[in-house]
Parts: sequence; structure tokens; C-alpha cells
Amino acid sequence: MELSKEDVAEFNATFEDILNVLRDDPGVKNTPGGFQWLEELLRYNVLDGKKLRARLFLAASFELAPEQSLQERKMVLIMGWLMEMIQAECLICDDIMDNATHRRGRTCWHLLPHIGMSATNDFLAIDKCVFLIIKKYFRDQSYYADLVDLFNESIFIGTLGQNLDFRMESQKLQFCTKEVYEKIIAAKACHYGFYLPVAVAMLMACEKRKTVDAMIQDILMDIGMYFSIQDDFLDAFGESTNIGKDGTDISNGKCTWPLITALELASTEQKAELEENYGQKDEAKVARVKEIYADLKIPEIYTSIQSSGSTDLFKSIEKLPNHPVRKFLKMITKALIHRHF
Repeated sequence: MELSKEDVAEFNATFEDILNVLRDDPGVKNTPGGFQWLEELLRYNVLDGKKLRARLFLAASFELAPEQSLQERKMVLIMGWLMEMIQAECLICDDIMDNATHRRGRTCWHLLPHIGMSATNDFLAIDKCVFLIIKKYFRDQSYYADLVDLFNESIFIGTLGQNLDFRMESQKLQFCTKEVYEKIIAAKACHYGFYLPVAVAMLMACEKRKTVDAMIQDILMDIGMYFSIQDDFLDAFGESTNIGKDGTDISNGKCTWPLITALELASTEQKAELEENYGQKDEAKVARVKEIYADLKIPEIYTSIQSSGSTDLFKSIEKLPNHPVRKFLKMITKALIHRHF
């Protein structure tokens, strides 16, 4: 997203304010080693990464409310970190459930020797830190209750999507359909990843709960779907050194865009081979699935739909009234097309 160097530097510096709130919390103070644990947890899992959700929120906030007092700006920057903390808790949970080994180019949190399965407590801790900080900075705002509702709603929908994603791993491939895939992505990725940042930005700018216009919400969901298809494709065909994690969707039996597209195109024999090889933690079987994808021209189809998808997104955005939201939706779409975030 198009944030100035000054914006980014100020945002990064605000992370220390998050830590200071936790350091001063009575419960944390009363727990031996409590702050040291939370600081390590947050520095390891929140600081790195593309910060896409924070950038999306900040871009929306600066566009919707360009004239901000110092206190309002501080609250916006704090909220940006809360978006990243929600992302971090979801990724820790996701990595545990997927038996992942690397995230953002580093060993997954739960695989660190001194962490292990205590990570199941850690992602809950991040969640509670989010609401503690919301209370600290936003409880006197008229929109406080609506803000808490938005976060609770998005986190709950995300857990539903995470569960559906996990349950599909044990299902036969015949149950992995476009409809199921879209439900997984809408719940697991689109709502907290794209809808929440914009909805909160609009709430803070207007100081009252407004349902995000249905057309804007649809565009945000389409943007989230576009991004998820990119991620799915890169998991299968990208280099781990470039995407910061090992591609595990095939070995874990995930319901993904390459798979549902392949199942729509595959012959009876190819479907049988996919059924035999998909979801197996065997490098040869993973390689065979990728060969079938290549035979079905999945990479070429991906290139085509990414082009048509971006065109459709821009057309949808142009249909919006001349609203400040329109400008940053264009900016988001351009950034996603080139993965510049």
C-alpha cells in the first residue's frame, strides 16, 4: 500500500506502545516472567511479515479521515497493530493444525524448542492482548461497543472457516468443490483479512456503526478471493525462499484453487490419480500432483484468471459512487496484482 516512509516509521515505533500497555497491566506485573513471555511472543509473531492488514487499515483510515489530531492518529496506528495481532494469532493456530515447519522464512513458533504445545495457549494470549489494548485506547469512544462487536464477529467467523478448512482434509476429493472452497476463503481469509480493516476504518472515521455498503463488502470479498487464489497457486508452484513458508497444501490435503480447478478439468484417470496422491506426506506423490496440475495447464489458467479477475475488480470499483473508499480500493487492487505490500 502507498504509505510514506514517515508513516511506516511512525507505525513501527508505535509497537513499543503496545508493549508498554502490557508491561503495565496488573495481571502481567503479578505473573513472574509474564511480560518477558508476551514480549517474545509478540516480537516473534507480529513484527515480521508484509503487514498487509495493517497497511490496508492505515490506507483506508488516512483516506477516510485525512485530517487527524495527534491522538486520533495515535489510535489509528495502534489499531493497525491490532490488525496484525489478529493475523498472528490466526497464523500460529493455522501452523499447528497444518503441521507447518516455517512461516515468514523462520521456524514456526510452536516448533521452537522452548515453546512446543504451549503455543496453544499463546495464540489465545494474543487474542486477549488485543481486547486489553482495545479497552485501554478505545473504551471512551462512542463506537467502542461496535468496535468490540466487529472484532468478535471477525474472529468467530475466522474460526468457523479454519475449522471447515481443517475438516476438508479428511474428506474425499469429491467434496472439495468451488462452493466449499469459496466458503472456506470467505470465512477464513476475507472477513478478518479484508473486511475487518475497512469496516473498522469506516467506523472510526464516522464514529458510529454503519453497515459497510453491500457493494463495498462484495468488492472486499472479491479482493480477498483474488489474494487467496494467488496464495494457493504460490503454495503449489512458488519457491519457499520467495513466499517465506513451505508449500504444504498438497501434502496436507487442503481444498485449494489449483485442486478445485484440476478436478473440474481432469479425466476419470487423472481424478483417480489425484485421489491416490493428494493429501499424502510423500514427496513423490506431491510431485505427481504437480505434474497433473501442469498437464491440465493450471499455471496458464491462473495467469488468465488473474488478468480477468483484476479487470473485473477495477470495473466493480469504478461503479462505486465518488466515495473516498473507491480510491484506496483501487490502490489495494493494484498492490495485490503485483504483490507490492
